[in-house]
Amino acid sequence: MSELVDNKIENHAVKFVCPICKDPLSVPQSIIKCKHTFCYTCLKNWFINSIKSSNLRCPLCREIVDSEPFNNKILQSVIISFYTLFFEEDTNEGKKQLYFQRLGSDKREFEVDLKNKNLFEENFNTTGVGIVDMDDGGVMRCSSCHWEIEANDDEDEDQTECPHCGVTFR
Repeated sequence: MSELVDNKIENHAVKFVCPICKDPLSVPQSIIKCKHTFCYTCLKNWFINSIKSSNLRCPLCREIVDSEPFNNKILQSVIISFYTLFFEEDTNEGKKQLYFQRLGSDKREFEVDLKNKNLFEENFNTTGVGIVDMDDGGVMRCSSCHWEIEANDDEDEDQTECPHCGVTFR
């Protein structure tokens, strides 16, 4: 556990700790498929460092992440309440200040990225997956623009980019 998490709340606080940085969750982002939650900054950096691979994966369970994680505002409220109560009882004001400084910094980063439409470095805006359209005879389509993805003659080589919108397939 990090220096922000005191032993007396360790049993409860572990639920509110980011598995990547081991600090209290800050601007928690939950992955839709597996429900794992991470700090926005931690998950963003994880995705940036793993974009070279063909699939973005959950840092914890390695499940493929094919849709943008959601900003878990309810969990953030619970965490803020939990740590506010804990730090009011705690005589160490430094921990309280450290947590809320980090939270403020991470919130600003998230808000700037959100405003600039740059969440997760646009990994979910510029990448996509092929989806099968069963209503159209099982045709493979781009998950972003729904353009038909042509099958390659060479079975060993998959199409890596949508010819219509330019999305790179994961």
